[in-house]
Amino acid sequence: MYSIKNSRLSKALLIVISSLSVFCTPQMDDKNKTAAVEGLKSHEIKQVPDADIVATAYERGEIIANLADDLFLEKLQSESVEACEFIPDAKLDSVVSEYGAKLQMLNPDHPGDDEIELQILEAYKYSLANGQEIAHNVQEIDDNLLLYSRAIITTAELCRKCLNSSGNSEDADDTSNGDILCGMWSIMLSKKEIVKSL
Repeated sequence: MYSIKNSRLSKALLIVISSLSVFCTPQMDDKNKTAAVEGLKSHEIKQVPDADIVATAYERGEIIANLADDLFLEKLQSESVEACEFIPDAKLDSVVSEYGAKLQMLNPDHPGDDEIELQILEAYKYSLANGQEIAHNVQEIDDNLLLYSRAIITTAELCRKCLNSSGNSEDADDTSNGDILCGMWSIMLSKKEIVKSL
């Protein structure tokens, strides 16, 4: 019977046999041998603890969210029409690409279609309305995807520049200092890309 264990064993044997055939080739010079070693390494099965993967997801998500926060607030304060559409600048786009991530800005007017994202956005609204701590978090979407999310909290005056279109701003949950939930950053991260980097 074919099993995962047998599959992994066969793959490991294939790598070993390939290694022997590569290094027994007399015409191969040192440069090509080095390239061959790197190629074989890329096919190795890495065993990385889940805790390390999640910790890296938090780290990368926070880096992206910090850059996105700075850019969003800067555009809001300058009354840029691009603020509400949120178009990443070159620096943010470069970091998102480097991490193989997908960044979205979700808000009450445009909450997205993913059920998990909708639930997180509602949880942020509830926490803010009830004076509870609002923390960033990482959720597992499937075997390869992790979702990092973080609430976007701004003053009502700034946020309503984006939410006035549908009137949702009138129902926004204010805190005692006048801040409201302006939305959240949704950052999808690939486990595969994280594991490769560790």
